[in-house]
Amino acid sequence: AIFINNLANDFDLKYKYFFTKSPLCSKAKHYLEEKGFHIHAIL
Repeated sequence: AIFINNLANDFDLKYKYFFTKSPLCSKAKHYLEEKGFHIHAIL
């Protein structure tokens, strides 16, 4: 349980860092690419 908890906390920190430090358009593009989409135009 502790190990899983640590992983969750680590992920949460990285998630917050990613979404506060990177530009909005990069966030959206990266998120969609992770989901299997590729953006070829600025929405």
